[in-house]
Amino acid sequence: MMEKIDSIYFNKGIKLEKLLLEDLIKVKNFLELQVQQMPIGLIIWDTDFRVHSWNPASEKIFGFKAEEVLGKHPYELIVPLSAKPHVENIWRRLLEGDTTSHSVNENITKVGRTIICKWSNTPLKTKDNRVIGVLSMVEDITEQKKMEEEIHLMQTLTLGISISEDFSSALKITLRNICEATGWAYGEAWVLDKEKKHLVCNPAYYCKVAELENFRAKSE
Repeated sequence: MMEKIDSIYFNKGIKLEKLLLEDLIKVKNFLELQVQQMPIGLIIWDTDFRVHSWNPASEKIFGFKAEEVLGKHPYELIVPLSAKPHVENIWRRLLEGDTTSHSVNENITKVGRTIICKWSNTPLKTKDNRVIGVLSMVEDITEQKKMEEEIHLMQTLTLGISISEDFSSALKITLRNICEATGWAYGEAWVLDKEKKHLVCNPAYYCKVAELENFRAKSE
């Protein structure tokens, strides 16, 4: 009789374990499906700052497939030289457990294109508060930043032109703002003469580099 009872409990135990295992598999599959179908990039890094997980949205942003990046350091892939000091500071803070170590910085794609990305980072910790990795969510905000800069430039130009005394003053402000926004070292404007038959060089110009003053003199 005891053997039969033991057998019943044993069989029930096996069934319970099987059900629990099935539930765990379902949960795992559901979570993996969420990660795979997320509209933003999700990357998991180990504590050596190497890729542990890379979802399809990350592939779309950077152009690298998961098999190309697993186990690799971001400096080999997506971080330009100019951004390394900033990224190193963010990574140090994350390993220290800082949950506010987010970032907006330049990255590079597989084909070498420079993009601007917004990074939301979270250190992954054990119950005893030990950091075992980092989870990053990333969005390509290049177009958004470009639009914001264009709007800011238009607002600046509108304000500058509105307080100008004459056309040449307004043109000078416009050239300066456009050159500063684009990083150009020199800007000049050619306008129609009074008869509207020929282009003539307007007195307004912008010059950031002294060596280009000779070029300006020849333009006149």
